[in-house]
Amino acid sequence: MAQLRSGEIVYKSKLREEVPKCSKHPEQNLNVYCNTCEQLLCTSCTLLEHRNPKHSLISLPEAAEKCKDQVAKLVAAVDKKMSAVSSAIKDTNESHETLDVTYATTRDRISKKAAKEVARIKQQEQELLQDLEKNYNFRIKTFEKAEVNNSKMVAQAQHTLGVVNQLMTQERYCDILSLRQNVVGNLQDLMREKLETVSDKLAMLDFNEAEECFLGCLVLDNKPEMVVRMSTTKRWKLRIEKPRFNSEEFFNGVSGVAAFSNNEIVVVDQRREKLISFPLDAPSTEQDIPCLVRPWRVAVNKDNQLIVLDQGNVKVLDQKYQLLCQFKPGGDDLIFPTCLAVDNNNLIAVGFQRDKIALHNPDGYIIRILPAPKMERSIAISNQRVIYTSSEGLQAVDYNGTRIPAIDDTDIGNPSQVCCDSEGGIFVAVTKDLHSSQVHYYSPKGKYQGCVIKKCQTPDGMILTKDNDLILFGEKAVQIYSGVTKTKHITTFSGENSSKQYVVYSVPPCTFRSNDTDIADDECADDTMGAYWAEL
Repeated sequence: MAQLRSGEIVYKSKLREEVPKCSKHPEQNLNVYCNTCEQLLCTSCTLLEHRNPKHSLISLPEAAEKCKDQVAKLVAAVDKKMSAVSSAIKDTNESHETLDVTYATTRDRISKKAAKEVARIKQQEQELLQDLEKNYNFRIKTFEKAEVNNSKMVAQAQHTLGVVNQLMTQERYCDILSLRQNVVGNLQDLMREKLETVSDKLAMLDFNEAEECFLGCLVLDNKPEMVVRMSTTKRWKLRIEKPRFNSEEFFNGVSGVAAFSNNEIVVVDQRREKLISFPLDAPSTEQDIPCLVRPWRVAVNKDNQLIVLDQGNVKVLDQKYQLLCQFKPGGDDLIFPTCLAVDNNNLIAVGFQRDKIALHNPDGYIIRILPAPKMERSIAISNQRVIYTSSEGLQAVDYNGTRIPAIDDTDIGNPSQVCCDSEGGIFVAVTKDLHSSQVHYYSPKGKYQGCVIKKCQTPDGMILTKDNDLILFGEKAVQIYSGVTKTKHITTFSGENSSKQYVVYSVPPCTFRSNDTDIADDECADDTMGAYWAEL
């Protein structure tokens, strides 16, 4: 019985060896199959009920073979389906594992960012409380001084009045008249004493909340005047420089760089015609991607897809470097694409030599051809404006094709490269000599904010990562700069008896901003983190 249950012995019923009988004609065997009715028949049934020409009658062996063929095809289809299901299960499991990893990574990044923000806000809280404490102490001293002086005046007056009243009770007129001059003089001196008053404005302290990266600032409406000013400046420090593709080989003509959201950097090594990827502070890996022929420029969209300008075509790859789609930018009329950029909605802008920019949907559909006279080799997108370098300086054209001013008329030299941050702020590289350049920063509205990198390699391009690291790539190296923001709160005390300034420095991790144009650039050169007060 155990062997039968395990399948080692197949049980064959004797009933299966017997030919079944017709239910209508029990004396006859079932020996014919009607395809039309899909029934087993006996000879009598075929003559009595299935004589109509519409009925297709075949022998049982033939019907069985057809049934086997049909079942075999269905089994093959099911096997194929099961293979597809198995593949889907495998892909789903891999995606599940990837989701777990990305979830953990993203959760960790959110927690770290939140911790930084909490620390930054706590730091600002401490600075504001210190500032409030100093203002409070200054005002308390003012009140106490007034109270002491007025109390002295009252005590002196009471003493003088007591002496005078005692004198006036004297019965000897001669004594009163002889002291008249001193008594009147003392009383007149009391009348000339000035009462020391304190403005009720000194009792008022308030706080204005800020909407952006700062908690806010104190409102000090008083006399003597107390003013709080706050300014921030961001200085960029070279953190990583990678001149080598690996431990032995140097980069050999870097023509493009992009960064995924996990800070994996992708470099186009032009002469090797390869993509090279590396996480920050980790070894490089050469990517052998069959779908790429001669990559030139790269970018990453908000969906973490790699956009590659490759031998006249735009190719979209996932983070595993698998081709998702491709298209020829600009249609059939434009040739020689030289640069590309991607906006926050995944729209792709491709610059063509000298005079045109093609704006595409992510699927390659052409939205519009934008004019770009004398365009050179670098474009970026800021607030639905395509900003590009030209022989006439930095230019801009909106998505409707209207040319508009990109930046103010501050003379910084001839720009060679441009990129934008997530808020639309504009970084511009300017060549100073054969071996060095500078990087300047403009607000999203194009207002000049200052020089953020005073000396760096002459870049063939530059980008910002999701963590706001500035990457410059040149002929022989990739340089990564990190920003350090320095905030300065200046509280000024001024009046008849006081004229002092206190400065509190801090380093919150916020976007580059300069609210105080009177502060020299060198004032922010110190790298000290945290906060401290300094009396000026």
